[in-house]
Amino acid sequence: MTGTGLPWTLPLTRAHRRAYNLIPVRQPHTESADLEIVHVTPGAVATLRGVLARPVLATGVLFGTRAGGHLTVQAVHVAHPGSTEPFHVDDTYLLGLADAWAQAQPGSDWVGGWVATPLDGTVAPRALDALVRQATAAGLIDYDTPLLVAGWIDGDLTLQAFKLGVGSQPFPVTIGRPVP
Repeated sequence: MTGTGLPWTLPLTRAHRRAYNLIPVRQPHTESADLEIVHVTPGAVATLRGVLARPVLATGVLFGTRAGGHLTVQAVHVAHPGSTEPFHVDDTYLLGLADAWAQAQPGSDWVGGWVATPLDGTVAPRALDALVRQATAAGLIDYDTPLLVAGWIDGDLTLQAFKLGVGSQPFPVTIGRPVP
């Protein structure tokens, strides 16, 4: 073998930093641009619709890519299969998801958290603040990684994105393929 280093390398994902406590996961403004908009792909939307079909609060992690202020959510997963505790994360499971997504979609990473509110989709501001605090305490969201809130309003799917430091003001979410 010639050259330096190993014949292969794995990127240090956000999930790896969390699980191994290598570098603080919560680093304010690690991206060069503030998050401006979240695009949710049709596959991720379909998963959220399936989750919302169950009459219980559900939470998990988002996988996707980020380019500047634009985040594209490619996948929605639970963070701890079988757990009914909101925002519960199994780090081993999260590592497996991160490795699988890195192989399937190079450049993708764990990009945030989600919560599905199956009833009427309307979350009172105090309840929303509590959800954001819980997601933050669990390490699912920070200044650069949002909490995606999914619900129904009058039978229509609604998606809102919130991040730490912005208060209870959502920022734009689009559904479908992002325009480059």
